[in-house]
Amino acid sequence: MALFSQEDALVALDMMPRHKHRASDYEPRVAYIIRVVCNEFNLTRSQILGDQRYRPIAFPRQIGMYLAALHSHLSLPAIGREFNRDPTTVLHAIKRVKDDWPEHYPDWHRKAMILEDIIASATNA
Repeated sequence: MALFSQEDALVALDMMPRHKHRASDYEPRVAYIIRVVCNEFNLTRSQILGDQRYRPIAFPRQIGMYLAALHSHLSLPAIGREFNRDPTTVLHAIKRVKDDWPEHYPDWHRKAMILEDIIASATNA
């Protein structure tokens, strides 16, 4: 019987320090953020990283890009590479989740804020 599950090991790996000179500086890797978003919306990694623009896939992808920008120190081009997107697409996703969704898509915005809390609590654990 294993002491930790494979999922526990992946989460621990995702939360490892990104900067060796600052051991207290933990930030989630984008892979962890993608996994959390996929789990919440019952999507696969290939759907999140794919080309489909269908709202039930595109909106979670935008949430993932927003969370990656918020909780990592990666540049927009680096986040874009993680999601197979252009940096301007990442910027557009951030602006939509932050500025447009509270008024126009309150349910989606609420889900994004719940996931933001989940990512933040995992980072501060």
